[in-house]
Amino acid sequence: MLELPEVIESPSSGIDPTKLKGIVLDDTQAELKGAWASSTNFKPHVGSGYRYTGRKDEPGDGRSSATFRFKAKESGAYQLLMAYSAHETRVKTVPVTITSGSHTNQFTVDQTTPLPSGKTFRQIGMVQLEAGEESVIRISNEETMGFVILDALQLVSVKN
Repeated sequence: MLELPEVIESPSSGIDPTKLKGIVLDDTQAELKGAWASSTNFKPHVGSGYRYTGRKDEPGDGRSSATFRFKAKESGAYQLLMAYSAHETRVKTVPVTITSGSHTNQFTVDQTTPLPSGKTFRQIGMVQLEAGEESVIRISNEETMGFVILDALQLVSVKN
């Protein structure tokens, strides 16, 4: 039996974030600080494109950050996933921090690692979200080398 990818991109635009399950945070929803540029060069991408900061083989200055703010409808464990275009010029140590209520998680994402075959997102880790509390995810170029890609994040509830 042929298994199709989970999302099909139309040739004229990116993957529609409203068609994805869970909480989806597109780059257009982020509060951006510092020098971010927009692009559609690498596909697939979620929404109308993606953002990037940095330069090949140059250290990040810590001045560029993207902050997402949202409220989960249900408390519980969620799988955190990230969409990005993997490439050798990407950062191997993208810092990601998520805070929800009294819970804080920190991850380091290697954006040179290819996404799973046929997938738009890569699993980053498990987080605990509190319903009704503001949750904050922050991505930055602090202590990085190369390009940090900001496309989309996805949080999918893990029900036992």
